[in-house]
Amino acid sequence: MATAGALPAVRAADATTTHRIVVGYASDDSTLRTTAASDARRSRLSALVAAARPDGSLRLQSAEARRGGAWLLRLDREVSLAEARRIAASMRGAEKSIRYAEPDLRVRRLDYDDPYFSTQWNIGAGGVPAAGAADFVSAWAHVAPPAVKPVVAVIDTGYLPHADMGADYLKGPSFITDPTVAGNGVARGGDGTDPGDYCDDTSDPSSWHGLKVASLIAAQGGNGAGIVGAASGYARVLSVRALGRCGGWLSDASDAIAWSAGASVPGIAPNATPAKVLNLSLGGDAGVACPVYMQEAVNTARSLGALVVAAAGNDGLPTIGSPANCDGVLAVGAHTRSGDLADYSNYSSRVTLTAPGGGDCLRQGGSCQSDLTVSLGNSGLREPGVDLDHARFNGTSAATPHVAAAAALLWAAKPTLTASQVESMLLSSAKPFVSDSFCAIASGCGAGMLDPAQAVLLVDQPILTVVAPSGAQRGQSVVRFSATLDRVMAGTVWTWTQVSGATVSATQLDAADGGSSELSFTLPAVRSGPIRFNVTAVLPDSSQVTGTGVTYVNNAPTLDSPGRLTTRLEAVSHQLGGAADVDADTLTFVLDSAPDGVKLSSSGLLTWGSAQVGTFDVVYHVTDGELDSPSRSLEIVVTARGGTGGSGGGGAFGFASLLLLALASWALRRTRA
Repeated sequence: MATAGALPAVRAADATTTHRIVVGYASDDSTLRTTAASDARRSRLSALVAAARPDGSLRLQSAEARRGGAWLLRLDREVSLAEARRIAASMRGAEKSIRYAEPDLRVRRLDYDDPYFSTQWNIGAGGVPAAGAADFVSAWAHVAPPAVKPVVAVIDTGYLPHADMGADYLKGPSFITDPTVAGNGVARGGDGTDPGDYCDDTSDPSSWHGLKVASLIAAQGGNGAGIVGAASGYARVLSVRALGRCGGWLSDASDAIAWSAGASVPGIAPNATPAKVLNLSLGGDAGVACPVYMQEAVNTARSLGALVVAAAGNDGLPTIGSPANCDGVLAVGAHTRSGDLADYSNYSSRVTLTAPGGGDCLRQGGSCQSDLTVSLGNSGLREPGVDLDHARFNGTSAATPHVAAAAALLWAAKPTLTASQVESMLLSSAKPFVSDSFCAIASGCGAGMLDPAQAVLLVDQPILTVVAPSGAQRGQSVVRFSATLDRVMAGTVWTWTQVSGATVSATQLDAADGGSSELSFTLPAVRSGPIRFNVTAVLPDSSQVTGTGVTYVNNAPTLDSPGRLTTRLEAVSHQLGGAADVDADTLTFVLDSAPDGVKLSSSGLLTWGSAQVGTFDVVYHVTDGELDSPSRSLEIVVTARGGTGGSGGGGAFGFASLLLLALASWALRRTRA
């Protein structure tokens, strides 16, 4: 494992301090070329610096005129970048002729010798960051390596040793309960090493998916091998096995979520390194609602202070599956190098933001850059082979660990942050979608594209936490957003601005002490895309912090009672109906309980190829992928052949049969005549 000393170009702690501020005036006044005018300007700048610290503890050491009306100020001592920004904001507020005032930042030679670092466009390497890059390279300059690194749990195919991972790569247990899925004879709670997840049913080779995800977060930097993880030197990765041969079970993943955050799970030894971030680059079918057991696992993790980050899925559909669609989960879509939504990425009102996943573009044509991300890998097609220093990797599975790494970086910078505060920083710092992208013209992509370089700048500012209702809200219900600063600052001016969704009329109420603001409004009757508000708090020193609140409408579907179906003893085929949704969502029929052999298609076609005489109940409901209708019961009465027909399927001597007999009798009489 490379130490901080091995990477002075990136890890130097003094990157978080400065003693220089650059001030730019509105015009380059030629009168300042005289000594007297320059001295007057220096005197004024000295007074502004002193006023920024009323206790007199800070002084201007020197002021040097630069080009274009700029001045370089040197303070008499080092201050944190956060303090430098506050001083600069105070100067801007006190002098209207100042066009800008910003800390002067140290720049350093980025001398990573990892051979594939230059190809990692996804973290901002290789020169000018690409439009779709999450610029971790710039973010590193603002965060010193922590004494205790936060843990990111990667709940995936398990732990696979690799020479480029090092001591920050931890092995967790297996949560797989199905021996066929485990594939190696290891019982639940045992060794979580990945033996290979190949699937003979589909002829898929082993993916080494867990290693790929983990390496995007924590592959060693500066060791002359492989790649550099987005949080290398800042975080530890705890690899937990929940996927195996041909996939896995969501219930196993739900237990892994709770355990990874520090909860007790029967049959599993306690977690000695509880995670602050849970990475789930996995998911069920898009459109299937979050099961109760998964929601309860997420609730447990959030109650223990963990942030849950999950992939939105790779079906290219306007809906997502579980666990990404559970309340309290950051759902991550994938964008390309050129900043378009990847053509495989799911999108939905439940998507929180997008991150680099690579691949082909959904909307961009000639401007599309379709490079994949680069991870570590393994040569084995079934069992583990030899280490690979690089492997191409794309998907929302690749996008998700970028968000997990950014969250870990924020916790490394400030361990006292809460999960809600980290989430708020990630959302409020997200950069806008590029103008020719799908997400620039359509909803369902979240707050923007992940931007860790901007997120880390929020750490030392007053922390703004925005709370909005989680999950879908019923049409025409009244909702409330609240925004709260972590300190009371009298004189703070609050502004809420709606940036997406159907326009609503909102009422704002600010606390008298300036520490918080609340917004309330009535939602539209039907779904109209995410309703998003940006909130800005302008502080007394004229600096400002921002946040984002989002909610959306989704009305539960309805389902009429079906009554009774009567049929004779033969194959049953019956189209169910009575389903409706005011949001015009696509509905799926789901079978709750039925006799053996009964099948129900997603479109509501009920079939029973081996019906038996008797009375039976078929219980079912419909879902829009997030909310379910109440369950309904269809009573099926099956009569013997030759019995009396009924309302559903007709008996052996129903009306049609009697009519045929009558016609046959008439024809016979005519022949005899």
